[in-house]
Amino acid sequence: KKYNIRNHSSATMAATNFLNINLGVLGHIDSGKTSLARALSTVASTASFDKNPQSKERGITLDLGFSSFSVDIPQHLAGLGFDRLQYTLVDCPGHASLIKTIIGGAQIIDLMILVIDAGKGIQTQTAECLVIGEVTCDRLVVVLNKVDLFPAATRAKQIDKLKAKLQKTFAATRFPNPPMVAVAAHPGGSDAATAAPEGLPELIDVLQANSVKPERDSSGPFVFAVDHCFAIKGQGTVMTGTALSGMCNVNDQVELPTLRQVKKVKSMQMFRKPVQRIIQGDRAGLCVTQFDPATLERGLVSTPDTLPCMTGWDLGGTTMNITKNQQHQNQQRHQQHNSKAVAVTAMHSRQQQQQHAPHSDGRAQTYQQRQQQQQQRKQATNGEKILLQAESKKYHAVLAKLKKNKR
Repeated sequence: KKYNIRNHSSATMAATNFLNINLGVLGHIDSGKTSLARALSTVASTASFDKNPQSKERGITLDLGFSSFSVDIPQHLAGLGFDRLQYTLVDCPGHASLIKTIIGGAQIIDLMILVIDAGKGIQTQTAECLVIGEVTCDRLVVVLNKVDLFPAATRAKQIDKLKAKLQKTFAATRFPNPPMVAVAAHPGGSDAATAAPEGLPELIDVLQANSVKPERDSSGPFVFAVDHCFAIKGQGTVMTGTALSGMCNVNDQVELPTLRQVKKVKSMQMFRKPVQRIIQGDRAGLCVTQFDPATLERGLVSTPDTLPCMTGWDLGGTTMNITKNQQHQNQQRHQQHNSKAVAVTAMHSRQQQQQHAPHSDGRAQTYQQRQQQQQQRKQATNGEKILLQAESKKYHAVLAKLKKNKR
């Protein structure tokens, strides 16, 4: 089956009513995520395919990349009034030190692609991305990339064997039976001559079959998550991101809460297509004037007076049981605490605020009050350490099982 996803002009796209689905591409570093996104995409944004100079220099993805492609509406979505199905690809980094960026990308996706290097199987960041996927989305498609490195004579047998191993791993997760597709996004590797990708038609079939209409609500205040900000000479400043809630029209007023600034939306585009309105879930660029892009790298834009600014808050969390088998409790703690594979954090900022709050009677704090507050902060810090230690042990137990299944 052949797919013609590259013959749609901008004029045709402008006249087409798209159903947009945000498709996250996650996985371990060097598993071929960006190559897969490039092979699928027909429209690239200003931040896609490692255009960042530092990414080109280091040869890895350092920030979120966005691109898109469209296909025919599948049969089970045909009666919803849409002409085409558009996938917005969110290409996430895979390096362990960039886990916060990965989480930032995962929170805006509707369907997740977990890319696995067929020659290496489950790796450390593969497990972390799987945990993130369990928290952020309901549907998962597993892509076994680089299958072209298997000998042609035994390729089918090796792929079946790998799928059987992975099936045992996924059985203990939220996705007990995910569809798995074998592809070669860039046959021969980055140094090889350009060759046609393998397995993409099968992958698109699976994506269409597993696509559902996302829940979109245009009511309520507009909140927009900005991930890139840059200036265009003669036009203004463009803030690219994803609408988290509400709706925005051209000429609407939006606020940058952290900067205490209100700006007028001059124009908007979705993948180089001018639009007059965006709603929740849409990926777009908002153009405003008289704004320095250096003051905002990443943040939130909203309807004026919608998002309050604060200096502290209390957060509660729940643990995730990926497996019932909790052996290997004496595993060494994960050294990369910034990754926080299981995101449970206790924050006690109210106590910190009380430390600086003036007393109602205007008098300075007594020595005993200061000592009491110091003791409370010390107990709060110890509580955070205990939580992190407990979750690190659970994470290593899961990782140990993944490695065991791989063997």
